[in-house]
This record gives sequence, structure tokens and C-alpha cells, in this order.
Amino acid sequence: MGIPRLRQLLEPYAEQVDLKGRDIVIDGPALVYHILYQCLGHATSLFNLPSYSLLGQTAIRWLNELSKAGANIVAIYFDGYLPSAKEPERKRRLFDLSKGLRSYFSLYPSGVPKGSSAAKEQVPMSFSSPSTVGGPSKKLPTPAFLVPAVLEALCASETYAPVIKLVPGEADIFCARHVSLSGGMIITSDSDLLVHDLGHKGSVTFFSSVEFKTHEGSEIATAAEYASLRICERLSCPRDKGLSSLAFQVSIDPQVTLQRAIPLAKEQANSDANASEYASFMAQYLSPEIMERVSLEPISGRLLDPRISELVLSLSFLKKSDSTGGAGNGTKQDDPDVAMYLPFLADSPARTSGWESSTSLRQLAYAVGRLLTTRPISSVVEYRRLQSLPGGARVEIPPVSEIDQQCLRLIDNMVKIRACLAEPELRWVVLAIHEDIVWSQTQGKGSILSLDMLQAEANGTLDIGTWDFVHLHAQVQGIYYSLRMLQQICDVTSRDRQLPDSVCTLRRDIGHISLLHDFPSISEFAVLFKKARANVDLPAFVATLGLGDDIAARVRSIMDPPQKKGKRKRSKRNDELNRAGTPVRQSSNPFDLLRGG
Repeated sequence: MGIPRLRQLLEPYAEQVDLKGRDIVIDGPALVYHILYQCLGHATSLFNLPSYSLLGQTAIRWLNELSKAGANIVAIYFDGYLPSAKEPERKRRLFDLSKGLRSYFSLYPSGVPKGSSAAKEQVPMSFSSPSTVGGPSKKLPTPAFLVPAVLEALCASETYAPVIKLVPGEADIFCARHVSLSGGMIITSDSDLLVHDLGHKGSVTFFSSVEFKTHEGSEIATAAEYASLRICERLSCPRDKGLSSLAFQVSIDPQVTLQRAIPLAKEQANSDANASEYASFMAQYLSPEIMERVSLEPISGRLLDPRISELVLSLSFLKKSDSTGGAGNGTKQDDPDVAMYLPFLADSPARTSGWESSTSLRQLAYAVGRLLTTRPISSVVEYRRLQSLPGGARVEIPPVSEIDQQCLRLIDNMVKIRACLAEPELRWVVLAIHEDIVWSQTQGKGSILSLDMLQAEANGTLDIGTWDFVHLHAQVQGIYYSLRMLQQICDVTSRDRQLPDSVCTLRRDIGHISLLHDFPSISEFAVLFKKARANVDLPAFVATLGLGDDIAARVRSIMDPPQKKGKRKRSKRNDELNRAGTPVRQSSNPFDLLRGG
């Protein structure tokens, strides 16, 4: 984002300053992507993507470096809602991500490179500017849950949790408001912040200009400061509209020189030339779309994920509109469109979206979320991988009358899945197999991906670099995040109204779903998957969940290849325990298998 070349044109007017003693306001999403860059290095493989644990640790270490240098971090803002005006841009970005994934797929059609997946991850020892180091492959997809993983890590920090702000609008709007009222310096990667009214004591710097040094045993942090009022004085532009008028001229003609843009900006600031176009340009900064008076306070010490927050706020807005006789956007009265921009999964472009197999879990989440409004919402439009614009897949919401049945079925399935586990760390493998089988049967698929992968493992031919295995891991991520959505939507809905008993039970049972730093990377998932055939009672799994005779026969064929004696004895012991009606692992909570550990 940002205005092309605006920062470049103003760079000669930035002042190098020491950050010691300065109040710092941080653009949260920009921080996250800066941290990703520090962790990626020259990565070209999905197997080299940093884990969520590493991303969180690195973010905290970067902030620690800033604090040790004497900077005072007063607020870190994260988007909790993006305005409707951003929809075309968001869809275009998603389309570009999808195009990039297809390009990556065409670059490695026979399978992704393994890279150095065995190498131990380490927090970077020093932090570099993007201008001084090489970067990762531009086609390499980013970790799907990048922003919520870093946000979760910061919220778990005693030092930084108090300054984290999830806001009902765009983070940059609230960053600008903060320094306009209280002064301070914003650290961002978005040149749009130069257009905002930053007040008399507000300024901007960019992550790429922040440098950490040690001088005579002391930590020092310096950065290039862009103080809009001082820049306007040096350019002899009006202090109130100088930079905004200059930015407007650059947005019209990105190739304009500063010498040419300055007189045009002065003319713009002192006349009505291009008044309507300028007003349209400034609307996003002067009258942003935000959801005032909506609580985004932490629930049980945890903030909502930004994309889940956006869904919740959209539903809350519909409730508010309904109570006043309005219609949300002022045009629709019945069954308004509600959008969910799902995180982008690195799945196989040769297959349907990795989100498909977990659709039923999100349908239940949407059904619970619909309790926040009395508006007649029958579906949610999900945006995931896009083949064309505007795209979107409409997902039907089950009626309220079916919520009880679906909650009870989910709890029952989890009880049965837990009984088939020899080791709790295999929970995500088993969930992936279950959801994949059920979805494939529902869709009438002749081939079931998870069973094909298990068969390959049994035959000794499993290649974890194939796009089929990459896709299976994407489906696991979809299952995890769909359960996370269900958990968070249950939490926030319970704050607004009395939930049905079945939803309360489900909410209590999934309240301890694994944190993102415990979720397996593709390399870790590959290790777990190879253990699953010998350490999961697959015949009992198929029988107890009623997956059908065809599936049972397929599983028997997977179990046929010779196994090591020790593993076979363990499987027989599991059979005996299940025939006796005794679960392999004792627990009063059917969702203990979702806990980290």
C-alpha cells in the first residue's frame, strides 16, 4: 500500500534522529511483515517458511531492541475492520496472491523444493534493512496465519500486551489520531501515513530506516524522521494541506518530479482546481469508515484475530442498522451480503481450495455468529483463492434449528477421534483424515487425498514435497483455523446474548484450542503424518465414526504392509482397549486433543 514514489521524493527532507526518549506508535500489520522479512532471508521453499513460534519470538526481540535503545513504545495498532471502499483493492490483492501461487506451482510442477527443512530455526541475531540484504522469492506464499500469530505472541507478553490495540478500523487511521492528539513518531511501511494530519508534534518513520547500533556499550536506535510540518516549511508549502496536496499530485502522476509537483501542490492548496478529485482522494484520510462504540476488548485474555474481528463487526453493524430501520449500506433491506476474507493458504492450484474440507466447521461458526443480529442472513461470501474477479464462494448458513444437532455431532466425533489416538500430538493428522474423508464422500470423490497419502506412506513411496502433500497440510490449516473461528465467535457471541446449551458446551470444550505457536509447520506435519499409520488405530477410527464399508476396506489395505513388531503390538493393544470400551487416553474433555503439547 501507499502512494508510489511519495516517500522517495521526500527522502532528502527526512532527518536522521536518535529514538531515545521518543514516544513510538507502531503500525501493527507493517510490523508483522517487517518481521516476516527478517525471518525469511533468501527462502525459496514452503519448507523454509518460518514457524509461527519463530515469528512471534522475533517480533518480541525486535521490540525489545527498540526499548533497550530508550524508545518508549506507547501503542501498537492492528486492523480490526477494513472499510468497504477497500474491497476492490483487497480482491485484487487476493487475485494477485492466487496468481503468484499458480506461478510458484508452474515453477515447481513436480513438487516444492525441500530446502533446508531440517535446519533448526533461530531468531535473527541482528536486524537488517531490506535495502542491505537480499529477499525471498517473490512468488513464495507467506505463512497463512502470519498476523494472528504475531498478535497472539504480543498479547502473551507481559511487556507488550498492555500497548496492543485491536481497533474497529484501519490501523493507520488510529496511529495518526494518536500522534495528532498526543504527539509521537509512527513506525510504518506505508507512505499513506505522510498524508494524514499528524498534528504539531507527530511524525513518521519507516521500518526500513530503523537501525540498531552499539556505541560505548550502549544500545542506540536511529531512524529517518519525516516531520510533515517541518517538511512543508522547507518546501514553502501551506502547513495545513501542503503534504496532502503534494501526495495528490503524485497519485495523479507517479512519474512527476518534485520540482514540478511542488508548484502544482501549492496551486491545489490555494484554489479549487481539481476540487472534487482532491476531495475524493482525501476522503479515505478525513472520514474513514470505522465501527465506533463496538467493543473489541480481550476475551479470556485473548484478542480476536483481525479477520474474525471484521466478520463480528460486520454482523454487529447489521444488528445496529436493523434496530434503526436501516440496511447496513443503505441499499439492501433483506439478506445482505456478509464477507469473510479467509487467510490465504498455500494449497495446490490443481485441486479445489484447501478450505473446502473444513467448510462444515465454518458453517457452524457462521450460524453461531448470526445470533448477533436479527437480520435474515442465509449465507456468507468467502474469499480465498481467486481464479477471476470479483470471485468469492457463497457458503450457506445452517438454520438456527440445526445448531444443537451440529454442535452435539461435533462433540461426539471428537470423543470418538480421541479414543483412537495413541499420542495427542497426532490430533491434527487424525482431524485432517476425518474431515477429508467426510468431505470427499459428500462430494462424491472417487479418490480421497488423505488415504492416498497414507497408502503412499505404507508403500514407502510418500514424497512430502509433492503438491498433494502440500495440499493436505493446507487442509489441516483450514481445519485448525475453522475451529479457531468457531471458538472466537462463540466467545464474542456469548458476551452479547445467552447461547443455547449445546453451544455453551462446545465453547467450553474448545476453549483451549492450541495456540498458533504450537501448530505444526509443513515439516513438522510430515513427521507426524509418517507416525500416524502405526500409532493411530485406523480400523477402530473408521468403525466408530461410521465412515462406511468402502473406507474400512481401504484402511485394511493400508494396514496390510508388514510393520515393525513393536508397532504392531502397540496397534493390537489399542484394539484390545477399544474392544473393552476403554479409551486409549483418559480425559473428561473431548477437545483435549486440540491442546498444544
